[in-house]
Amino acid sequence: MLTTSDLLENSLLLLGIPFILYDCVKENNLDERWQKDKDQVCGIIISGSRTIPEFNFEPLFPNNIIESLPVLGICYGHEILGNLLGVKTIDCNPPYGENSAVKANILPDNLFKGFDTSEDIIVTMRHDQMLAELPSGSKLIASTEMTPIAGFHHIEKKWWGIQFHPEKDWLASTVFKNFYRECRK
Repeated sequence: MLTTSDLLENSLLLLGIPFILYDCVKENNLDERWQKDKDQVCGIIISGSRTIPEFNFEPLFPNNIIESLPVLGICYGHEILGNLLGVKTIDCNPPYGENSAVKANILPDNLFKGFDTSEDIIVTMRHDQMLAELPSGSKLIASTEMTPIAGFHHIEKKWWGIQFHPEKDWLASTVFKNFYRECRK
């Protein structure tokens, strides 16, 4: 498993999911590292960011990597995937503050296997941007009152985007185990 932020490290360690940490903001030799690591990677997690305006929705690893593996985008990663699928972001009004607990409508999807999708669940959010629309070729998998596209799944590409932070709450074990299972298929 390849992840782009140390925010996920603890969750993945506790779950016994192997990972390689890439910091796409600080590292500039990702092509080189990828050539060395690619046989060990079965999926990518693009995590939330520390506000970095110049990042501008460009994942700093080659497109051939992101196009060849299952990808889970969390928060800013969700927005990056949406942007790569042709969707713009818009401002949330008001933005979600630090670790806001929000009711989410979770829809049936392999990423949420094991959840009771008949009732809203509480998720942790922190963002001031959101996707303006559902990416073409994707299905909606989560929504909140203020964030209509809180989760999507692009089935053909095997990309999942979720606007909330499972690594910050009880969702981590189920979401990350399910994503890892999908990567190993």
